[in-house]
Amino acid sequence: MTPIVLERASATPLYRQIEEQLRSAILSARLRPGTQLPGVRTLASQLGVARITVVQAYDQLASEGYLIGRVGSGTTIALELPDRALRVDERPAALRLVSAAGGGPPTQSQRTVHDKAARPALSRVAGGGHRLPAKLDDAGHPRFPATNPWVPAPESVAAVPGDELPYDFGQWRISMDAFPIDLWERLLRSAWRDMSGGPSGTSLGSPPLGDPGLRETLADYLGAARSVTAQADRVVITTGIEASTSLCSRAWLGAGRRAALEDPTNPLMRRALTMSGTDLSPVPVDVDGLRVDRLPAAATLVAVSPSWQFPMGGTMPMHRRLALLDWAARAGALVLENDHSGEFRYQGPPLPSLQGLDRDGRVLYMNSFNRLMPVGFHLGFIVLPEPLVESFMGMAEAVGHAPSSLEQRALARFVADGHYDRYLRRVRGVLADRQAILIGALRKHLGSAVTAAPAEAGMHLVVTLDERFGPASEVAERARAAGVGVATVERFRMTPGRDRELVFFYSTLDEDRIGEGVRRLARILFSRDATDRAAEHPPTDKAPGATPNGARQVTAHGAPGTPRFRRIRSHA
Repeated sequence: MTPIVLERASATPLYRQIEEQLRSAILSARLRPGTQLPGVRTLASQLGVARITVVQAYDQLASEGYLIGRVGSGTTIALELPDRALRVDERPAALRLVSAAGGGPPTQSQRTVHDKAARPALSRVAGGGHRLPAKLDDAGHPRFPATNPWVPAPESVAAVPGDELPYDFGQWRISMDAFPIDLWERLLRSAWRDMSGGPSGTSLGSPPLGDPGLRETLADYLGAARSVTAQADRVVITTGIEASTSLCSRAWLGAGRRAALEDPTNPLMRRALTMSGTDLSPVPVDVDGLRVDRLPAAATLVAVSPSWQFPMGGTMPMHRRLALLDWAARAGALVLENDHSGEFRYQGPPLPSLQGLDRDGRVLYMNSFNRLMPVGFHLGFIVLPEPLVESFMGMAEAVGHAPSSLEQRALARFVADGHYDRYLRRVRGVLADRQAILIGALRKHLGSAVTAAPAEAGMHLVVTLDERFGPASEVAERARAAGVGVATVERFRMTPGRDRELVFFYSTLDEDRIGEGVRRLARILFSRDATDRAAEHPPTDKAPGATPNGARQVTAHGAPGTPRFRRIRSHA
């Protein structure tokens, strides 16, 4: 079901907001005819409203012919919709009127209608000599970088080659504990049998734009689950986030053009854009995500993660999303939406995508299955705006980097038959449990020495260290030497920061390893703190076990001479 976002401070009644958002989703084909809607009780619980509120919205849409309700069958989208030929731009008025200045909610003075003629037309920008900018050699062939942009992402952002880290909080994949491996193997075998010619004549190659069946399945799924406006001919299958970003940079950017990125940001996106020769401008983030008021005027593309900023966290609120879309329309720029954690929310219903709000054809939506599937599986996708389909498809066909048809066909069945949704629900439960275990371990072993708040989404936690422990980068190095892998926010920054935050990915560790890893980290932190304090205030008399310079000797495994520390209780 497409996400519904309620503005409880709005003067528009809640039932009317539900009704309008459902109607818009139906008319834009994000909800397809025949789709089953949640029951009244279920939807009311998800949205935190009274059941009568949902009943009013459903009744109004049913009276207009959009919904059909039958006893015992629930409520479904009507197969024949009214006013199919009378569709209008149903975006919120704020989308057309809001000003990007300041990135805050629109004021009355800012509600000025921008003349469409004053906005650079996307087709003109894309076609005016920039369809394939700086991407062809003298013979007219595509120019490729020396380094392959579709190499697999590192499994750990905390380890270096040769490391053996039994407590690695740098693994940014989902644990396979909840993955239905037997079902997946059956789907792979079924896809193999279904491919023309059988095993002896089957080609594992794929059409350059991806398997048609998977593209159709993803278009249907994204409309219902993420409010993405998509048709199959606008979906391109890639090998992941980096490949999708690389495709975008090849078709739209190039040497001398400027892209704006959140700072800190996803390193895969940064690498792909850097390899295209694009000039990068870091844009700071706050608790609401990217600062729209800090976007550079020269940028022709901005890469953003509105559902859950990586790595700092935070969800971009509606007024800032509308401001970003307005900025893109006035600047003639594209917005590359990375929805990497849009489905990993632990509180409330999933938020709709930024692309679903776009009515100017500015947003390219991309996501990946790589972190959710077994190791070695590399499959992502990008949804193109209508004005850019022709130029981007041409580049995708030239590059031809789609994964094997076998995996694509198996994934199409996995999604279409509802297995993916059920798997996601199990994953959310696993992640929520392990995040709670991690927070409990941090409070137990480190207490008020660190700051760590529960995250509403994602698969990692940002932990701020007390200043007395020194730079987080140095802490991470000492932890790695003790078998504990932990990343730092500095690892993802484009400009230097205060270097006080650690990043804990918790998906691949069980309860015992989470607890032991945090306990070892606490020992490292407090040992350093005690040593520094001893050096600042040397004792006048040597105590038993002291070294010649007066500092107490620290030995491993709790041997005599190891300092004892009072547990710091949490005040959280």
